[in-house]
Amino acid sequence: MVVAACCAVGIAFSASGDLIGFDVSGTVYTGPGILDTSSRTWESGSTFELDGETITLTFGSHSTGSADADIDLFDQYYHNNGSGRFGVVLTGLDPLRTYDLVLYGAQSAVGGRGALFEIQEGDGGLHQQASTTGDQQSSFAEGVNYTRFTGLVPDTSSGDDRIRWTVENGPEGIGIFNGFEISSSAVIPEPTTCILSGLGLLMVLAAGRRGRRGPAV
Repeated sequence: MVVAACCAVGIAFSASGDLIGFDVSGTVYTGPGILDTSSRTWESGSTFELDGETITLTFGSHSTGSADADIDLFDQYYHNNGSGRFGVVLTGLDPLRTYDLVLYGAQSAVGGRGALFEIQEGDGGLHQQASTTGDQQSSFAEGVNYTRFTGLVPDTSSGDDRIRWTVENGPEGIGIFNGFEISSSAVIPEPTTCILSGLGLLMVLAAGRRGRRGPAV
């Protein structure tokens, strides 16, 4: 029982985040995001550092576009051209950590365009879905121009420790993707660490019990 309880407890870890704002004109969004205030612009195949890990960003086939927006993050975007979906993959993540992910999807200049995002995580290929309506870009609003996924576990089955998501059609028949933020939120103890910790606790308890016994008569 002690070992099982130990394995179920996540170890607290200082969170950090990177805001990746896609801007095909080359300017970089520097305003606040939901998780963090730093910003960079990336293309497929680029790498960035997160908590000592080198993360690679890869895109499937996509198109680009631009529109006026009150928040510059939403001015430039990638989209699926109204047909099918395109995938985004982060590889090189730490399999012993969980991740929080914020995805931005809005282009309100044409009556509101958002996206349906589907996350694939964990070795079992777990799927989660959330969408944005894209109706406004003057302030951040969950479900309108961004959506949040928390406690994601990297998929280790392919050997590259990944989290993958797809961008699909939103309410106006096109999938809009402006950028994302990712932060690590916890460290998952390795099974051997849990077992050793549990055994150590049992030994301490046993020693304490022996110490409380009176001298033999």
